Amino acid sequence: MKNGDFLKIEQLDEKTVRILLSAADMEQLDLTYEEMDYNNTVTKRAVFIILQRIKAQTGLTFDNHRLFIEAFPDSNGGCILYLNLIDDAQRQHGQKERYSFDTPLIFGFESLDSLVAVSKRILNEFNHLVIKTELYLYGNDYRLLLYTYCRMEERIIHLLREYGTFLGKGSVFCAFIKEHAKPILSENAIETVVEYLS
Repeated sequence: MKNGDFLKIEQLDEKTVRILLSAADMEQLDLTYEEMDYNNTVTKRAVFIILQRIKAQTGLTFDNHRLFIEAFPDSNGGCILYLNLIDDAQRQHGQKERYSFDTPLIFGFESLDSLVAVSKRILNEFNHLVIKTELYLYGNDYRLLLYTYCRMEERIIHLLREYGTFLGKGSVFCAFIKEHAKPILSENAIETVVEYLS
């Protein structure tokens, strides 16, 4: 495996790294997204190779940390990995560090103009941190569900509060919105809003 043309690694913050695997990378690692399983030997070997490359490129050390890895399929046949470091010392003292990528931030907007304006700014400033967005109508208000990759929520919340209201996060609140609000866009909400309404 050639060192120079393998993996695209981006360090997003002090504990989060994004790894872009092309279809060729997946083939070299003998991985497929559908069969990726952190308990099997092939995936463990691939993760070991990836961690060595991250360490060499970023200087991050994985001693005294547990890894939380999320994988997402890419449209080019590859895969996007997000790796978070969880401090063992903090876990041992009962401090929860686990971060869930499948729990959205939920925002409310009273006007379509505000929603369009903030969608533009999210795409310009935080697009690389967004997994997906969904849009719902609850009464006369819009509800934006924003799924993010890493622990930079405060910056995103601060931005969106300039245009709307941060309503909270959590699986229960998310389930309530999905049950009682009318779905408008189930994916690529901010991209669609900007493309068609700006």
